[in-house]
Amino acid sequence: MPSTSATVPSRAAVAGNPSDGFGGAVCSVVLPFFAATATAGLDGAAEPPELVIATRARFAESVAPEAAEVPISIETNIPRSVGLAGSSAIVIATLRALDQYVGADLSTVEIGRLAHRVERADLGIAGGWQDQVIQSHAVSGLMEFGREPVLAPLDVPDPPVPLYLAWSEQAAEASGHAHTDLRKQRDASDPVWAQLARLARSAASAIERRDVHELKHTIDETFNIRRTIMDIAPRQQTMIDMARSFGASANFAGSGGAILGVLPKNGTAFLEDMRDAGYDAETWSLM
Repeated sequence: MPSTSATVPSRAAVAGNPSDGFGGAVCSVVLPFFAATATAGLDGAAEPPELVIATRARFAESVAPEAAEVPISIETNIPRSVGLAGSSAIVIATLRALDQYVGADLSTVEIGRLAHRVERADLGIAGGWQDQVIQSHAVSGLMEFGREPVLAPLDVPDPPVPLYLAWSEQAAEASGHAHTDLRKQRDASDPVWAQLARLARSAASAIERRDVHELKHTIDETFNIRRTIMDIAPRQQTMIDMARSFGASANFAGSGGAILGVLPKNGTAFLEDMRDAGYDAETWSLM
């Protein structure tokens, strides 16, 4: 049987995070320059990491028992533990590759649910639904997290609002740690989630209307709220402060060492300043 491959992009939260685990809403975008690829059935593939082993076991138990011993290989260029959902990209890519290999023809929603179960139940990684929803669909959009997650893809304007991403592996932090601490302190009844959800909806609307001023406000305000409910590591706060000192809006792309915002008018100089400060940085147009 020929091998099958699937590629899943990384993602970055724009506004509303981290309300996805508490019935809120998040506006997120997919990143065209970071992705994970899984290949199923490739002869000679090395033993995969624990994340992939757990994913394959869940797929075999839930969908196709014959998948239990299918070899899986992984390639990824997503920086580790900087909040860009690299683990979720690997899980979803693995599920898609296995789905194609056995011909199960799972829906996008089914893939997302399986991925969520792998990470939250099987591996015990604390977090919400954002990664599994946005990456299984591979589109930028607004996600509402009620009883069932709902995704509304963004109607991206032409030309789109230019965004930047900056990251530092020195500021990396496992996302599960941040979410575990947050769950000890907050629950779904906290009014802060409604505040963040409103910012997410405003961000999505601002992107579609190309309202740069409003989008920058939602990005900055999301982080301003975040730091009142979560401990922010000094290196991660420094990234935010650095970007804002150069005139850019800035919010965490997830839980870790990556930030995102609207690219300021002096975009080339801004990117050079961030790189000179020791950060990796990219800019792109929304997909």
